[in-house]
Amino acid sequence: MLMIPFEAEIVAYTVCQHFGLDTSDYSFGYIAGWSSGRDIKELKASLETIRTAASELISEIEGHFAELQDNAIAAEKGLKPYTLLNVEFNDGAAPSSRNPLLLIPA
Repeated sequence: MLMIPFEAEIVAYTVCQHFGLDTSDYSFGYIAGWSSGRDIKELKASLETIRTAASELISEIEGHFAELQDNAIAAEKGLKPYTLLNVEFNDGAAPSSRNPLLLIPA
């Protein structure tokens, strides 16, 4: 996804805010300076790109945080870290048993 610097900075600001990191001292000045004099239609056209990119990054980071947390809990209990895989079996089993989680050593 190709982004202009203005979009990338807003994405970075949004993701940082989501995780409690305040970058407003730098971000606001940069965004204001870059967007100054730009057409409002041009700026609005960037909103979907910004929303999509920020959402994808937040989801990816949260997934990594969850995995790290699971591995830390496993380590505290003296267990090896495992990766959970959701696997569907096509064996005619009842729907409640179609999506078991498999534990695979990491």
